[in-house]
Amino acid sequence: MREIEDIVALSRQPDVRVAVLATLVSVDGSSYRKPGACMALTPDGRRAGSISGGCLERDVEEHAQRVFVSRRSTVIRYDTRGDADPITGTGTGCHGVIEILLQWIDCSDPDNPIAAWADGREARWRAAMATVIESPDEDVARVGDRTWVMADGRVNTTLTDAPLAAAARRAAEEALRDVTPRVESCETSAGPGRLFVRGLPVPLRLLICGGGDDAKPLVRIGRELGWSVWVFDHREAFAVATRFPQADRIVLASAGELPAELSVDARTVAIVMNHNLRVDTAWVRTLAARPLAYLGALGSRRRTLGLLQVLLEEGALQAADAARVFSPAGLDIGAETPEEIALAMIAEIQAIVSGRAGGPLRHRLDAIASTASSAASADAAPRPAAVRS
Repeated sequence: MREIEDIVALSRQPDVRVAVLATLVSVDGSSYRKPGACMALTPDGRRAGSISGGCLERDVEEHAQRVFVSRRSTVIRYDTRGDADPITGTGTGCHGVIEILLQWIDCSDPDNPIAAWADGREARWRAAMATVIESPDEDVARVGDRTWVMADGRVNTTLTDAPLAAAARRAAEEALRDVTPRVESCETSAGPGRLFVRGLPVPLRLLICGGGDDAKPLVRIGRELGWSVWVFDHREAFAVATRFPQADRIVLASAGELPAELSVDARTVAIVMNHNLRVDTAWVRTLAARPLAYLGALGSRRRTLGLLQVLLEEGALQAADAARVFSPAGLDIGAETPEEIALAMIAEIQAIVSGRAGGPLRHRLDAIASTASSAASADAAPRPAAVRS
């Protein structure tokens, strides 16, 4: 998600009037990046994002310069299975066929794809786009024509061919439920075509309940990943911008008090870490029943179990909600320092929202990107199964 954030920032620079958005749309075989990876380029050579480990970017830049001249979107293809040269084989370390969509973007157009991404991220609404990547007739549709669908029913389209427009809308509406990027065949009035379909996942929002020094690396890592990070503390000396310059929001609030404008959804995660049992209890009481994708509590298992037992006895918490709390928070990576502990907690969150176990990749028997496609859905993040004991 940081990739999209960087692309949006580049497109909003005052001197950037046009851009090319390069999106990896299909991979047959292996590739460093997966479908959906994207990169924005400007005529003067600036870029944000990536589509490979660095082996394709320079060649894509050359293709992009031709798109700037023609103002016509196109699809380029790389076959990295051979040994012909450093771009199409030797040196890439991958063995697959890759297709990349190059879209000409008018940055002043409020409906361009990058602007639509920005609107969706800032408003936290779910959206999806179906983009033409192959057309049988340019009078029917051009590469880059698209339909943009929002979860509230709004539709924005540049498609005029009735069969194609209907197919694109159906595909985009399906992508609202499963945001996994994919290529789909479609029918137009002139024959078969292809669409690249992707949902725009709502960015993860991390609530850090406790503004101690050990929250600082959590903020830094979360923001590096492109997450929206909120820090809460009941102490005026701790809830200040100078302590957390990278945080999106810093909230001075009583323990367990959420601001009215904050909507907790399935793309919200939280970590309770005040080092004060009374304050942590208040936060767990508030958060455990909310539809969070993840709720972690810093501290020992014994401490958290005691905290939860108090809430259960008070009737302030149901057993099912107590079972959703991850404690001790974080993966078992031997973390000791605040930075290492933050890394362990961030890694556990990433595993949970991705539907993964968090073990070594070398132990996987299937492809790295082969599971949990629907787990990335904006409304379908998996939940913790139990307090670990």
